[in-house]
Amino acid sequence: MYSSGRYQFTAQRTSLYDDPLGAVGIRGTFVAPLLTYQAPCSG
Repeated sequence: MYSSGRYQFTAQRTSLYDDPLGAVGIRGTFVAPLLTYQAPCSG
């Protein structure tokens, strides 16, 4: 079984830190396996 999704955030370039035009949009998708552990927690 897998879980998937999307992400998006805005990063600021350090070379243009004081410039609003230095903002860069970053987005992508991911797929990750879902694992189930049957062992009880030891705590």
